[in-house]
Amino acid sequence: MRLTIDTETDYYEQALAAVQTAYGLRPPVPAG
Repeated sequence: MRLTIDTETDYYEQALAAVQTAYGLRPPVPAG
């Protein structure tokens, strides 16, 4: 896990992962 957020995309992925974790879903699969 990256401690520093460089771009908005990274922030979005971090936030999305946090939301999915909160709902107890599986972590998102990296598209790239």
